[in-house]
Amino acid sequence: MNDRNIIIYLFLGTGLIFLILGIFYKKWNLYNILKPRRVIGKLFREILGENGTQNYILLLSLVFLSIGFYITYNVHIKPNLPNRYSKKTTNITLSKNGGKETMWVTIKNAEKYTNLNFDKVSLKNNFIDSIPDFIWKIETLTTLDLENNDIKKIPLERLKKSKIKKIILTGNPISIDEIKKIEMLDIEVIKIEKKNPNN
Repeated sequence: MNDRNIIIYLFLGTGLIFLILGIFYKKWNLYNILKPRRVIGKLFREILGENGTQNYILLLSLVFLSIGFYITYNVHIKPNLPNRYSKKTTNITLSKNGGKETMWVTIKNAEKYTNLNFDKVSLKNNFIDSIPDFIWKIETLTTLDLENNDIKKIPLERLKKSKIKKIILTGNPISIDEIKKIEMLDIEVIKIEKKNPNN
């Protein structure tokens, strides 16, 4: 058992213990049985009262269980989901000068930065089915990374007017005919076929 599993089971186990205590608090008469001996414990008991103590235990159980389930999802469930669920993002990357200057933004606010002379935009793992309009407003754009999206077609007329020289289309359901049309515009197309696609 690795450290991550130990942490998960610790939170889940602690949460379940608190949950059981909270549910059967009155039935087992734990309020009278578990009498605190220290001053802080007694003060805490007096402030919360019987119902307050029970609610506090239930709250603790929910916190521990929530953390346990969150860690379980991110460590065990999410990595095994198809790419569109495990890697999907709304963020994009704008970069220039060979990646020395980079900015991460969302598709919604990307248009604000179209005049900053970026030469590369990455829309990787957005799983969009069309190219956002702001792309065509970046006059200095030369490389467009569309890896892991649902692009089937690229508007050739808009592509002709751009300065784009390289497009990455790995992980897109675009046809060979469409790729040939793009290459006829003297644009390099990269589309690596994955052996075990997980889209």
